Amino acid sequence: MVAAFLRERGFNVKTATETGLVGHSDENHLAAAHRNNRVLITHDSDFLDDRRFPEHRNPGLVVISGGSGSTGELVEAIRVVLELIAPFREVWRGYKIAIAADGHITMRGRSYSGRETTRYRMTRNGPALVWVDDELY
Repeated sequence: MVAAFLRERGFNVKTATETGLVGHSDENHLAAAHRNNRVLITHDSDFLDDRRFPEHRNPGLVVISGGSGSTGELVEAIRVVLELIAPFREVWRGYKIAIAADGHITMRGRSYSGRETTRYRMTRNGPALVWVDDELY
């Protein structure tokens, strides 16, 4: 579903089946994405483990919740993330982006001030709302 959604919007997408990686370890999937300079989009939240998957080996990672939530909110969150990532691909190298079933987005990575985590809630026809220290802005 996600691959078709992305292809319809002009993104060059390769699935695990198309790359011959079905049944391979998570490490092999991330290594292939890194080698081919691709953002890895997955439902597997194991990739959010920084000890197992350190940021210096991360070509960019988007974890999409596999849980049940509003399909519209999830699709909208994916669309927003893609609009952020696509034009600025290199900026997001090393970031881990998690999209929850309710459309909330959490971005984690290194910034000029060190490691940071920012959470967003998308709004219809308005700006994203941002959490800082568990307060909504």
